[in-house]
Amino acid sequence: MAASSEEVLLVVKKVRQKKQDGTLYLMAERIAWGPEGKDRFTVSHLYADIRCQKISPDGKAKIQLQLVLHTGESTTFHFANENSALRDRDAAKDLLQQLLPKFKKKANKELEEKNRMLQEDPVLFQLYKDLVVSQVISAEEFWANRLSMNSVNHSTSNNKQEVGISAAFLADIRPQTDGCNGLRYNLTSDIIESIFRTYPAVKQKYAENVPHNLTEKEFWTRFFQSHYFHRDRISTGLQDLFSECAKQDEKGLKSMVGQGVKNPLVDLQSLEDKALDEGYGTAATPSTSNSNRTVKENSNSAIIKRFNHHSAMVLAGLLQMYVSLTIHSLQIHYTTSQDIINSVILVQHEMANYKPCLTQVMSSTMASSAIVALSPGGVLMQAGTQQAINQMVPSEVQSELKHLYTAAGELLRHFWSCFPVNTPFLEEKVVKMRSNLERFQLTKLHPFQEKVQRQYFSTNLTGHLEEMLQTAYNKFHAWQTRRMMRKT
Repeated sequence: MAASSEEVLLVVKKVRQKKQDGTLYLMAERIAWGPEGKDRFTVSHLYADIRCQKISPDGKAKIQLQLVLHTGESTTFHFANENSALRDRDAAKDLLQQLLPKFKKKANKELEEKNRMLQEDPVLFQLYKDLVVSQVISAEEFWANRLSMNSVNHSTSNNKQEVGISAAFLADIRPQTDGCNGLRYNLTSDIIESIFRTYPAVKQKYAENVPHNLTEKEFWTRFFQSHYFHRDRISTGLQDLFSECAKQDEKGLKSMVGQGVKNPLVDLQSLEDKALDEGYGTAATPSTSNSNRTVKENSNSAIIKRFNHHSAMVLAGLLQMYVSLTIHSLQIHYTTSQDIINSVILVQHEMANYKPCLTQVMSSTMASSAIVALSPGGVLMQAGTQQAINQMVPSEVQSELKHLYTAAGELLRHFWSCFPVNTPFLEEKVVKMRSNLERFQLTKLHPFQEKVQRQYFSTNLTGHLEEMLQTAYNKFHAWQTRRMMRKT
């Protein structure tokens, strides 16, 4: 069942899954279903794994909710409570509609970050193939801690560009006939978010009326029926929920026009010739003959005004590219040219008067003897291999040995990070990593060792790797022995 640390957001009873009654749980990071009379979940999906949700049409005998995963699989839940089936389904649907976009962005961002890391780092890509593709460890174990650390480093070095609002997102909303002289609009979470970012007044109305005054379906029905959506209509209904939104947008558009365009490359009016008029070099006040004239707004001007406001709001949806720097103390951040000259003179003076202290330095005789002892054929190198490895085996074997060292280092990093083992999670992880080390030794290291010994005599190239693994095994055995003694 749900872990003690999991937050349960919604519980719906009398929900069938494959003709079996049970209870549906919506938690902070996943949705799960468990049959009646059992203390375990038979269906559990992370929100990040869900691509979309579908509901049965109104008027259908069965009130159902279907979850479609990124893998193409789907899970269908049948709400069987006779008194509140529709209300239960809508509650689950509304909550999922709020949760799925958050985890969808997170999943896409993590996937993009993983692809970027694999493309930029060939060693990491080879390590991924050696460990994950060959099923030595799982992908979750491979990316544990590595993704968060790399994302922090990458964010500090590169400013990632945020995705703006598509200027044609309303064009994607294509109404469909429902067969009863009505229209049906299919709204996705991305379209709803784009509407909120482009039209903050609609977002405010949504927060004020949903769900206590209107259901979400009623709200969007009124939105698409309103004068605010159909700006080509001249008259505005008195009962229109969005009549105030149009007035707010009108004020916002006027303020934007009043501010003008600050970029001279975009402001086309700055290219016009402006002749000096009366008034000591300033242009005279424009004629008010046209400004005071009131003309009834037609549908064409309303559409043009709507396009202008839409474009302005799309551009305003971008984040600030520059952040103002507030310097509290100019003495810390500002240095005069004379200060720089004085610093250079001070360094030159110190270098001219520098006297090395050679009392702790090794004599030339001792240094020469140490170099001879560490050279090939020296006293300290007698027990080592007389030939260098690049003279013993070809480059293909050397490259494979490097990959083995990298893979073993990654597995051992996960293993040693479990100590001290003071939580149940670390206990489970250290046991799993011990089995992963054994699997790596059996499937990767031993075949390589046999190939080298068969083709290149009895050269032992994996001795150091074997010692590293044996040290880890000894540590695990000592920990397991102490653990068994504490239990007895």
